[in-house]
Amino acid sequence: KLSHLYSDQRVQADNWKQFKSRNDHSKEAIHCLAQEMGLPPVMLAKMFIELNELNCKNQTPSYILRNVHIIENKIFREQVQYCLDHDDQFGPSIDLIKKSIGEEYELILKRQIIIHEYTV
Repeated sequence: KLSHLYSDQRVQADNWKQFKSRNDHSKEAIHCLAQEMGLPPVMLAKMFIELNELNCKNQTPSYILRNVHIIENKIFREQVQYCLDHDDQFGPSIDLIKKSIGEEYELILKRQIIIHEYTV
Protein backbone atom coordinates (compact mmCIF):
# COMPACT_ATOMS: atom_id res chain seq x y z
CA LYS A 1 0.00 0.00 0.00
CA LEU A 2 1.42 3.38 -1.01
CA SER A 3 0.38 5.21 2.15
CA HIS A 4 2.54 2.84 4.23
CA LEU A 5 5.57 3.56 2.05
CA TYR A 6 4.89 7.26 2.27
CA SER A 7 4.42 7.41 6.04
CA ASP A 8 7.36 5.19 7.04
CA GLN A 9 10.26 7.56 7.76
CA ARG A 10 12.82 4.78 7.51
CA VAL A 11 11.57 3.91 4.02
CA GLN A 12 11.70 7.59 3.08
CA ALA A 13 15.27 7.89 4.34
CA ASP A 14 16.28 4.74 2.43
CA ASN A 15 14.72 6.13 -0.74
CA TRP A 16 16.61 9.39 -0.29
CA LYS A 17 19.92 7.56 0.30
CA GLN A 18 19.34 5.45 -2.80
CA PHE A 19 18.60 8.57 -4.83
CA LYS A 20 21.63 10.48 -3.55
CA SER A 21 23.96 7.50 -4.10
CA ARG A 22 23.14 7.55 -7.81
CA ASN A 23 24.52 11.07 -8.13
CA ASP A 24 22.20 11.53 -11.13
CA HIS A 25 21.64 15.20 -11.94
CA SER A 26 19.38 14.64 -14.93
CA LYS A 27 15.90 16.11 -14.80
CA GLU A 28 14.45 12.57 -15.11
CA ALA A 29 16.29 11.21 -12.04
CA ILE A 30 13.45 11.24 -9.48
CA HIS A 31 10.94 10.09 -12.08
CA CYS A 32 13.13 7.11 -13.09
CA LEU A 33 13.70 6.05 -9.47
CA ALA A 34 9.96 6.29 -8.78
CA GLN A 35 9.21 4.05 -11.75
CA GLU A 36 11.76 1.49 -10.59
CA MET A 37 10.20 1.51 -7.12
CA GLY A 38 6.63 1.39 -8.39
CA LEU A 39 5.76 4.74 -6.80
CA PRO A 40 4.03 7.72 -8.36
CA PRO A 41 6.78 10.23 -9.25
CA VAL A 42 5.08 13.20 -7.57
CA MET A 43 4.74 11.21 -4.35
CA LEU A 44 8.46 10.45 -4.33
CA ALA A 45 9.28 14.08 -5.13
CA LYS A 46 7.07 15.18 -2.23
CA MET A 47 8.90 12.75 0.08
CA PHE A 48 12.20 14.26 -0.96
CA ILE A 49 10.88 17.79 -0.39
CA GLU A 50 9.83 16.79 3.12
CA LEU A 51 13.13 15.05 3.86
CA ASN A 52 15.14 18.07 2.73
CA GLU A 53 13.01 20.43 4.79
CA LEU A 54 13.42 23.03 2.11
CA ASN A 55 13.40 26.53 3.45
CA CYS A 56 10.98 27.84 0.88
CA LYS A 57 9.45 30.61 2.94
CA ASN A 58 8.26 28.00 5.47
CA GLN A 59 5.73 26.56 3.03
CA THR A 60 4.19 23.09 3.09
CA PRO A 61 5.36 20.42 0.63
CA SER A 62 1.99 20.66 -1.14
CA TYR A 63 2.46 24.39 -1.60
CA ILE A 64 5.99 23.83 -2.90
CA LEU A 65 4.67 21.31 -5.44
CA ARG A 66 2.18 23.90 -6.70
CA ASN A 67 4.90 26.58 -6.79
CA VAL A 68 8.04 24.74 -7.86
CA HIS A 69 9.74 28.01 -8.82
CA ILE A 70 10.45 28.70 -5.12
CA ILE A 71 12.86 25.72 -4.89
CA GLU A 72 16.27 27.35 -4.89
CA ASN A 73 18.31 24.34 -6.03
CA LYS A 74 17.99 24.45 -9.83
CA ILE A 75 18.69 20.74 -10.40
CA PHE A 76 16.21 19.62 -7.73
CA ARG A 77 13.62 22.13 -9.03
CA GLU A 78 13.92 20.71 -12.56
CA GLN A 79 13.65 17.14 -11.26
CA VAL A 80 10.50 17.95 -9.29
CA GLN A 81 9.02 19.83 -12.25
CA TYR A 82 9.71 16.85 -14.51
CA CYS A 83 7.78 14.61 -12.10
CA LEU A 84 4.86 17.04 -12.09
CA ASP A 85 4.83 17.19 -15.88
CA HIS A 86 4.99 13.42 -16.40
CA ASP A 87 2.98 11.89 -13.53
CA ASP A 88 -0.51 10.89 -14.64
CA GLN A 89 -1.69 9.85 -11.15
CA PHE A 90 -0.76 12.61 -8.70
CA GLY A 91 -0.02 16.30 -8.63
CA PRO A 92 -1.72 19.66 -8.84
CA SER A 93 -2.65 19.38 -12.53
CA ILE A 94 -4.22 15.96 -11.98
CA ASP A 95 -6.13 17.35 -8.99
CA LEU A 96 -7.55 20.10 -11.20
CA ILE A 97 -8.65 17.56 -13.79
CA LYS A 98 -10.34 15.42 -11.13
CA LYS A 99 -12.04 18.49 -9.66
CA SER A 100 -13.27 19.56 -13.09
CA ILE A 101 -14.67 16.10 -13.85
CA GLY A 102 -16.38 16.04 -10.45
CA GLU A 103 -17.98 19.43 -11.05
CA GLU A 104 -19.18 18.38 -14.50
CA TYR A 105 -20.70 15.21 -13.09
CA GLU A 106 -22.36 17.19 -10.31
CA LEU A 107 -23.94 19.44 -12.94
CA ILE A 108 -25.23 16.42 -14.87
CA LEU A 109 -26.77 15.00 -11.70
CA LYS A 110 -28.43 18.31 -10.85
CA ARG A 111 -29.93 18.49 -14.34
CA GLN A 112 -31.22 14.93 -14.03
CA ILE A 113 -32.83 15.75 -10.68
CA ILE A 114 -34.53 18.83 -12.13
CA ILE A 115 -35.82 16.84 -15.12
CA HIS A 116 -37.03 14.07 -12.82
CA GLU A 117 -38.82 16.52 -10.51
CA TYR A 118 -40.43 18.25 -13.48
CA THR A 119 -41.72 14.99 -14.98
CA VAL A 120 -43.01 13.53 -11.74
